[in-house]
Amino acid sequence: MKKTAAEWLKQGLPIPGNRILRMIAIDKIQVDSTYQRGLVMSSVDRIRNEFEPAALGIFQIGKRKGSGVLSVIDGQNRLAAIRCRKQNNESAPEEVLCVVHLNTTQAEEAEMFVKHNTCKAVTGNSRFRARLQYNSEPEKTIERWAKAEGFSLNFCSPGRPNCENTTQGGIRSVNCLLLAYNRCYYHLQPALKLLRMAWGNGDAKRVPFNLCTGQVVLGIALFLREQGDKDVEGIAKHFKLCHFDIGEVWASVRRNEGYGYDRPKTLARCLTNMCRKAA
Repeated sequence: MKKTAAEWLKQGLPIPGNRILRMIAIDKIQVDSTYQRGLVMSSVDRIRNEFEPAALGIFQIGKRKGSGVLSVIDGQNRLAAIRCRKQNNESAPEEVLCVVHLNTTQAEEAEMFVKHNTCKAVTGNSRFRARLQYNSEPEKTIERWAKAEGFSLNFCSPGRPNCENTTQGGIRSVNCLLLAYNRCYYHLQPALKLLRMAWGNGDAKRVPFNLCTGQVVLGIALFLREQGDKDVEGIAKHFKLCHFDIGEVWASVRRNEGYGYDRPKTLARCLTNMCRKAA
């Protein structure tokens, strides 16, 4: 007797690329937070409130090599919306249609997450963190340089970060570090060093919270690029002797400048002007 389509999807229909198409129970799908972004609650609420089973589409799932754990690669917000409906006794499917990638590793799933979300509204921070999971460059080099200066990379949850949800010495807005790498390659690690020496008294964990951001690092890197081959330790000593408060300057830049690349460029100009006045 021939199997029906429903029976094939229960068992799993092989498709090219070491994958199968099958129905999977909602409660068997897990979320790996090491590469997944935080939930976008506006999307979760929209899917839940305008729920249409036919519009759920196909979920991308990794079946982990060895353990067999099923991790969602693409479809986390849809999954959360279904679970919200079930918790509130609203109609929701028990199973969803999935493409299951067989024998995956965490690194492979992270790479697939990035590829699946290239055209979606995924923040640069989320993409940066996922790419680290499969040792992508230049993200690994940036992380290595940051660690060499005592900093870590901080991937805050969406929303306004504060001292409670970040770690000491943790650089936020890490996607700006990619800009610094691409535009000021030779000055990115020196910028981290200057930040540590001049405004952390040599200790990354003592750098003020408001300065631990990729925008500030990018601004310092742009400044150092204009300084040519001047010694970073000498520049740090100069700023400390003249009690230059970069925190006050940065707060002013944030109040008066727009968003994006304008702020780091303005900070770089302020640092350059400070050096010229003291010369």
